Parts: sequence; structure tokens; C-alpha cells
Amino acid sequence: MVSFDQFSDIQVILDYRSLHNTLIDSYKWIGKISKENKDVSACLTNLEETVDKFWHHLENQYPDKLPSLGDVKEFNKHIKTLSDDERKEIADKIRTHMSQRAGEYIPDDFQKIFNYLIDKIP
Repeated sequence: MVSFDQFSDIQVILDYRSLHNTLIDSYKWIGKISKENKDVSACLTNLEETVDKFWHHLENQYPDKLPSLGDVKEFNKHIKTLSDDERKEIADKIRTHMSQRAGEYIPDDFQKIFNYLIDKIP
């Protein structure tokens, strides 16, 4: 099993934000997916809700450190300006959240979503 401690604080923050950004656009596809596979649609919906809720909690908790606006390049640049302690505090919140709420990040659900998407690649 992968430990979150294996990844730098910056990487944890950037990866979680990337997951959030990817999932916020998933609503465009959930209706189509639900017609083809209700189980995958439910997995994707649950994942999107979990990630979106927690990311916005972080943005509200750290409005000056995690700006909600801006593109990826701008956000990445901003994260690098935070002190080591600030990055560690935020990354540790993400690590703790994912550890404590592991039931909402179910590997089997990720696999179902992944398999569905791979099957749809032309």
C-alpha cells in the first residue's frame, strides 16, 4: 500500500487540487455514464462529492493560502511561495482526511471508474 508520507507536501496539495479540478467537470458525463453503467456513475458521483466538499473546506480554511481562482500554473506558482510549515500544515490535513475517510476513497471504486474509461477509449 502507498503511504502519503512518500510524497512531498507540494505534491500532495497539487495532486489533490488536480483531482478536484478533474472531478468538477465530471458532471458533464455522469448522466451519460449512468445510462450505461449506474454503478460507475454512483462511484464517480460519490468521489466527486467527497473531493469537492473537502477541497472547498480547505479553501475556506486557508483563503489566503489556497486561492480558489486562477489556472493551474498560477496556483502552482502560489503554492511554491508558501513556507515549508504552511505547505506541511495543508498537506497534513489532506493526508489526515484521506486516512480518516479512507472508506470514501475506495480502491475498487477507482478501479471501476478506470476500467469504464479505458473501455471507452477509441
